[in-house]
Amino acid sequence: MLKTLYPKILILFVIFIIFVLSLPVTNAAQYGTVQGKVLDRYDNPMPGVTVVIQDGECRPIGSVQSASDGSFCYNQVPIESGSGTFRIAAVMDKDGVHIQENTAFFMVYPLKTTTQDVRFYTYPSSGMGTLYGVITSDDYLIREVAGVVYIDNGMYTIYEGNAGGRWSFWLPAGNYVVWAETNKNLTTYKSQNYTVTVPTDDYGYLPIYLPLKEQAPYHIQPTVQRNIVYGHVTQKNGYPLSGATVELFRYVAGGSELVDSTKTNSTGDYCFYNVNARTVSEKFLVKISCELGGQLYEQSSAPFEVYYANTIGKKHEYYIPLSLNVASTGNLNVITTPTGARVHIDDIDTGKLTPCNLSDITVGRHTVTLILDGYYNDTSDVNIEPDKTLLLNRTMQISTGTITIDAMPADARIYLNDQYIGTGIVNIPRAPAGKYKYKIVRDEYQSETGSFDLIPGREVSKSFDMVAVPSLSLTYLSYLLNNMIKALASLF
Repeated sequence: MLKTLYPKILILFVIFIIFVLSLPVTNAAQYGTVQGKVLDRYDNPMPGVTVVIQDGECRPIGSVQSASDGSFCYNQVPIESGSGTFRIAAVMDKDGVHIQENTAFFMVYPLKTTTQDVRFYTYPSSGMGTLYGVITSDDYLIREVAGVVYIDNGMYTIYEGNAGGRWSFWLPAGNYVVWAETNKNLTTYKSQNYTVTVPTDDYGYLPIYLPLKEQAPYHIQPTVQRNIVYGHVTQKNGYPLSGATVELFRYVAGGSELVDSTKTNSTGDYCFYNVNARTVSEKFLVKISCELGGQLYEQSSAPFEVYYANTIGKKHEYYIPLSLNVASTGNLNVITTPTGARVHIDDIDTGKLTPCNLSDITVGRHTVTLILDGYYNDTSDVNIEPDKTLLLNRTMQISTGTITIDAMPADARIYLNDQYIGTGIVNIPRAPAGKYKYKIVRDEYQSETGSFDLIPGREVSKSFDMVAVPSLSLTYLSYLLNNMIKALASLF
């Protein structure tokens, strides 16, 4: 009997093995790691927050608690194929309020670490909210009307009345009275007063009904205002500090943010236009910096408050002067012998004549050129040091000499370098030094030519007594011709 069943059992076993081997092979689940930090709205770490890892269908697969520095790590994220889609839900109960923040979906890969931070955008509470809306002439449909929206704290905004447009304010959470006005045909129309509550970290919507029925005493509507922050920057010696970097910062929670930057001009002035306070008022500061001699010098103003530009009864210009404990300039005292030389610095005419004192010269090397008629230009390199006076004392070198030419007869014409300069006696007291060619001519006299060198500070004196040339008259020429004819005739 067993011998009869044995072949059948063996066949069934083989068939079973073939069936098992023919089944599709599934990959065993692999694991990836997700790590990151839990942060509040100001990027501060948040400890003790429950971090839930969710799969692509938002089903929880595990959770951890954030550490004291806000960090978390979950290394058992199951991945059954080449990658998986997950997200994080961070959950906490704070001050009796349940708060949850979800990340966007992200990919996790087997045996790899994915970094994903979580941020609570509404914690801690900012204490601010947004109020927005439209102005409409219809109580049921939105029919935009251009106008001005006012708040009882003095703020206003101009609503253009464009389709799809909105007016808005960013305000401290609380209660406000809001209304709108518009002008038509020299008549002011006013809406009713609306009492509204601005929620923290949320939006409040208010359509203002302005049917052009309720008239108010006519007045011109306000325009868009601009805040200006400006000032004057001086160095420790009281001179203006030009070319310095000026930065405008806005105070925010946990620090400050750069709003704008500029440079001081040649008179040390700076200006920031359109400084935008986003709410009722915000604190700003101005920072001045200057690098000199490889060292950075900095100074900041005290915090000052800038109001929302479109606010009735508030100033819109803020003067913030600053002084930096550094001297970027020095002085130069220039003396020459003789006096009266014009002073040029780096090829720029200062308009000063020696002796003179030049102030507020940029620290560093400069080229000083002294110019005086009758003297060679005198050029010197100087090094101006911060808040110091440098003495430059120069003796000018004469560049001219005297030329005197005395020619007889007195009407002889005199030329120097082919230029006619006079007759008889010529004196040139301040002639430029150099080489000269002369020529003296007179009818019936032999011409005098030559050259000479004029040395600076010297005199060249030349006298000429010209030699006459005999006159050849027609009678004398006739006499010579007759004698030549007679001499030739005697030869034959």
